[in-house]
Amino acid sequence: MKQFVRVIIEAVPNKYLLMREVRDNFRENDVWNFPGGTVEPNEDPSVTAARELTEETNLNACEIGLILEAELTFSGEMWRGHWYAASADFSEFKIMEPNKCIEYAVLSADEMRTKNISSAVQIVLDNGLLV
Repeated sequence: MKQFVRVIIEAVPNKYLLMREVRDNFRENDVWNFPGGTVEPNEDPSVTAARELTEETNLNACEIGLILEAELTFSGEMWRGHWYAASADFSEFKIMEPNKCIEYAVLSADEMRTKNISSAVQIVLDNGLLV
């Protein structure tokens, strides 16, 4: 089973970093998501989380902890997801992969609900993991 990670950064109190990902090169398919990506073979998901955070945002996690694991289906394929909460110096933030992420926002849980969010964000909201 393939695996993915998502990293939740609280940039300011009760507001979290989301990135608008390009999907299928069509703007209408763009979704808002937490930073993250695919776990490489034989890679520990916590290592993936720290690596993906740096690759996508230039942030280095000071502390990182697992907060949720769940299985989701994407395009008919089952994936195991690992969600981490992390702290980082947000002043170091910058979009590192502009071909993948075209915009970012720092949003509250309520503000997230007004966006076209990914299922990976929706499951976090559904589980009440954000204030």
